[in-house]
Amino acid sequence: MHTQGEAIKFIEGCFGPAKLTNGGLNANVLCPVCHEKTGTDKKKLAIHTVSWLTRCWVCGFKGRTPYALLRRYKPQEAVRFLETMEGTPLLVGDQDNAFLLEQQAIRLPVGFQLLAPLYHDEEAPFYIRQAKQYLVNRGLTEREFWYFKLGVTSVDPGYKNRIIIPSHDADGELNFFTSRAHRPGTRPKYFNPTLHRDKVVFNELNIDWTERLTIVEGPFDLFKVNDNATCLLGKQLTKECRLFQQIIRHQTPVLVCLDSDAKKECLNTAKLLSGYNIDVQVMELPEGIKDPGDVSRDMFVQELMANCVVDYSELYYLRRLIE
Repeated sequence: MHTQGEAIKFIEGCFGPAKLTNGGLNANVLCPVCHEKTGTDKKKLAIHTVSWLTRCWVCGFKGRTPYALLRRYKPQEAVRFLETMEGTPLLVGDQDNAFLLEQQAIRLPVGFQLLAPLYHDEEAPFYIRQAKQYLVNRGLTEREFWYFKLGVTSVDPGYKNRIIIPSHDADGELNFFTSRAHRPGTRPKYFNPTLHRDKVVFNELNIDWTERLTIVEGPFDLFKVNDNATCLLGKQLTKECRLFQQIIRHQTPVLVCLDSDAKKECLNTAKLLSGYNIDVQVMELPEGIKDPGDVSRDMFVQELMANCVVDYSELYYLRRLIE
């Protein structure tokens, strides 16, 4: 563990002289992002000297630690941060091991609390009941609370008023998490850790690579589809994504089900996978349904998978492209 004095010395060594507030708990320094864009010399980047929570009050940068900024602007100090400030053992400095360093550092927000054990507790704290009601209103049942290990925190300021959605790798280790605001006015809507999402397979713990894998855009789509599924945390699948590499490695058949406004991205994903001899199907959502999150899980499994799935081919690609 570092002392407050050590943290201040380290921060000033990286970002220049700090203006200390809140009894020295916050060190306010020049934000390199703002300085790069506008040349400003205002000290609006606040770094907590105990928890390392980092936020710029001008450009809006947020991080669990300043590690993302250090990797971009002070790579040597990023290594030292992991070695001495975080206590993470240093690995070889290539890209793959840099990713391993990031992955080792990932952890759920402070005060993370599972919602499922309190699903039936009418006396639970208000923030628990409020989060639960939001999810119930979105069509989630107690099963989804347990299956996806959904949680909240009332402690970590960066994740208050958010549903926290963990992801685990094939060995059951935390490999990513995302969070979704459940109170109006909370921005941004989704907030992720600094680890690059392309480097992980979301929900890999629950994936059977020998069965057809459903691919959707986001976690609230994932909640509504069949069990053997994952989400892109976006709309793009590229060759650099670990998900793509795992599909090719296992020759996993795929069902692509992106939002109705993502026709181009859906076709490109299907074309990419088909080019590697993957058996690809595409779901055509009925008119009026903009994404899988709009329907119930039963409807998706029993109706849409039975009636709205077509086999992908080059002819299908050309036909959809001109529609």
